[in-house]
Amino acid sequence: MQGNTVSHGLPWHRRSGGNHSAEPGEPVCDRLPPGFTTPPPGFRARPARASVLTVPLAIIGGILLLWGGAFTVARIATDPAPLPSAEVRDAALAFRVTEIEPPVKSIGPATATGEYRVLTVLVRNTDDEPRSCAGCDQTLVDDRGREYPAAAIPGSAVPPGDTVTVKVAFDVPVGTVPAVLEVHGSQSSAGAKVDLR
Repeated sequence: MQGNTVSHGLPWHRRSGGNHSAEPGEPVCDRLPPGFTTPPPGFRARPARASVLTVPLAIIGGILLLWGGAFTVARIATDPAPLPSAEVRDAALAFRVTEIEPPVKSIGPATATGEYRVLTVLVRNTDDEPRSCAGCDQTLVDDRGREYPAAAIPGSAVPPGDTVTVKVAFDVPVGTVPAVLEVHGSQSSAGAKVDLR
């Protein structure tokens, strides 16, 4: 088989520094282990470094994936989004929370000791007389059972059978997770709880 004979070392062996010269007239296939064939012309072996880099890159990718997942979990814990809530009634007023705004440090000229969490609440008057919850006790309860009184409640009256939107602000420690809003339709009422989770 004249086409499979060489008179010098195999080119990929010579590049690696080996001394694998074939004898003149000796078939190349007789010099290779069983099951191996000669590479096609122009064949170059892939450098070993490519496989060595695979493990570090996989580790870095795994760390970034875990970090991104932890960041997502932290955002979900900080800003729950279970809204809109169910409507609850206390005295002549019905309440429904529609939004929990992201925390802010100040509202107008007022600056929070920790941070402000502002809840948007729909207040519906079920009575035939105007009602207001400006002097009522609205309390925010966090996911650890701690209670915070409202820092500011608008004092607008609610006409009979009408619904108004009010924003109630609470000054809470940084990172507080709102869990329940306790609302009151009057200063002497028993109160009702709005689940924020």
